[in-house]
Amino acid sequence: MRQPDPSNREAGDGEIRRPPRLVLTPEEAAQALGISRSKLYELLRAGAIQSIRIDRSRRIPVKALYEFVERLREA
Repeated sequence: MRQPDPSNREAGDGEIRRPPRLVLTPEEAAQALGISRSKLYELLRAGAIQSIRIDRSRRIPVKALYEFVERLREA
């Protein structure tokens, strides 16, 4: 008998629900902010948006995007 995978929960309508993503690729983060990939990398270099490295890949925590937008709103 197959054990259920806790990361893929089945909704009542048979649709599989995936856990929310915690990190985004630079391309996905730029798209979420509505800016170019080049502008995102500029903001990363300036330290305006935090990022992490997973092996050789750069990822941007979703929380970092919310924090960046909140700082812009407070300015």
